[in-house]
Amino acid sequence: MAARTSTKVSRRNLAGVRTIPIKVRYPEGVPTLYVHGAWGGVGPKGEIIVYLYQESQEFPSAFQVTVDARGKVQRHEAVEYSGAVEREVLAKLLMPPEVARAVGEWLKSKAEEFEKLTRDLASGDREAGPST
Repeated sequence: MAARTSTKVSRRNLAGVRTIPIKVRYPEGVPTLYVHGAWGGVGPKGEIIVYLYQESQEFPSAFQVTVDARGKVQRHEAVEYSGAVEREVLAKLLMPPEVARAVGEWLKSKAEEFEKLTRDLASGDREAGPST
């Protein structure tokens, strides 16, 4: 399957500002990541470092089963289990501060858009829909 591309032209065209088309390439195999959170900081060269992670509950490494005289399981319990939450780092992002700010503002606007959409749908506004 070939890489998908799309072209998006800015909707704003203020006096004296050119509109530049940007072609976006989606290479085959780009992973889709479901993340539960992020952490990071400022790197030694001033770049913003972001680690994206998923959380999961640790699965017990051993079980104990109690069986009655007829062979029916009466009890099934974990015997080696700390209950720890595991965070698996899925990706590390490095970006200049101005990109981090722009990404943060974009994410915030999308969260606000989602909140408005859900409020509109809850109030019965069936014309509500997401923007791109």
